[in-house]
Amino acid sequence: MTKMRSKEILLKESIKEKMIETIINKWGFYYNEGKFDPNCSFNGFWYKNLGNNTFLIICYASNLPKMHLYIFDLFRVSYSPNATIGKSEPMCTKELILGIELDRDKERLDKFFSNPLNITKKDLWED
Repeated sequence: MTKMRSKEILLKESIKEKMIETIINKWGFYYNEGKFDPNCSFNGFWYKNLGNNTFLIICYASNLPKMHLYIFDLFRVSYSPNATIGKSEPMCTKELILGIELDRDKERLDKFFSNPLNITKKDLWED
């Protein structure tokens, strides 16, 4: 492996670690090893309970693990009252931000976390 490739991998891994640290320490999410939707390709996600069986979900995909490419997505998900998060299929899933980048999406994320129950994808992407 070349020096340049090693630096690139370290940078991508540090971006991933910074994102995970932000998810847990700044936004107060918890980790679940299951799938937030049985149709997901990947296990593991972070969640935050908003009450009334509604959760914020952040998951990531790594379609090219050898390239150390991680794509984080934010959803608002509703489950039936007797459902178990990480094991049950959600009743409703709303995409909010796909491919989160902390630097690029800072304003959108701040706006979202100021009102996570009611803000829509359209609200986030309007200027």
